[in-house]
Amino acid sequence: MGEGPGATTGYAVIAHPLELNLWSLNRDFARIPGAIVHDDPDLLWYCVPATNSWLNGASRCDLGADAEAVIRKAVKVWHELGVAAMWHQTPTSSPSGLAEILARVGFTPDVQPGMAMALDRRLEDPPPDLVIGAVSDEAGVLEWVNTFDLAIGVEPRGDRHPWLAAFAALYLGDAAPGRLIVGHVDGVAVATSLAFVGAGAVGIYGVGTIPERRGRGYGGALTVAGVEWGRSRGASLAVLEATGLGLPVYRRLGFATVFETTSWIRPADTVSQDKRTAVDQGASISWLVASRRSLPRQRRS
Repeated sequence: MGEGPGATTGYAVIAHPLELNLWSLNRDFARIPGAIVHDDPDLLWYCVPATNSWLNGASRCDLGADAEAVIRKAVKVWHELGVAAMWHQTPTSSPSGLAEILARVGFTPDVQPGMAMALDRRLEDPPPDLVIGAVSDEAGVLEWVNTFDLAIGVEPRGDRHPWLAAFAALYLGDAAPGRLIVGHVDGVAVATSLAFVGAGAVGIYGVGTIPERRGRGYGGALTVAGVEWGRSRGASLAVLEATGLGLPVYRRLGFATVFETTSWIRPADTVSQDKRTAVDQGASISWLVASRRSLPRQRRS
């Protein structure tokens, strides 16, 4: 087993709620039409009919001596589908040489602090000019993804966005374990967040503010809105992974770093635009053929 907070030895793993929440979120991808989620004892990995790395990758990882063979098999699937992939490395990930293996097969690391906050206090009120609401229909999902694109410096992709159909399937309806949240100023969408309740915690993802509206407390307010939605669903802890831009905001709100996480990104291999469009629309016949291939079963040494 890997060493660090939340890790022990052998089969016994005490995972942190941040890890458990992420794994719950990834398992929930199974509700996306056409998605395949492989939830094996030693690896949780998933393929979704979208080219974006957030929806394709792996998280819970407890591989043994043949880890590289397993990882290369998964990479082959993502390569054949023409999708990017994200491998989440957290304290309970194993083997100890996981980082070296991921680097060898084409992944690049992005290290971020994993943070947590007990929901035992009153949080700050939003700026008075900001109107915050939960997304309730497909038009709202479209507005959310376009606003998030602007927040990360990407030209809005509109109805071509790889998250559009997936997020509509996952985060609409009162029974959904996640919620998209958007903030408006004078009727214009300026900030986003995604809250997901799992393993007794609310995970905060997708926090972003469009560049011309930063520094006004909107990102913090959307974070708080997600936390409060989770609290209303019974969560007793809030967890997130912080970017450099968001870190001081989260510290101000009361989040504390519990460990480092690494998101390993492998870009999509070059494919034709027609194939990319087919994957994003869930229309590629090769999708189910490739993604249903079983990985070799592993034994720990």
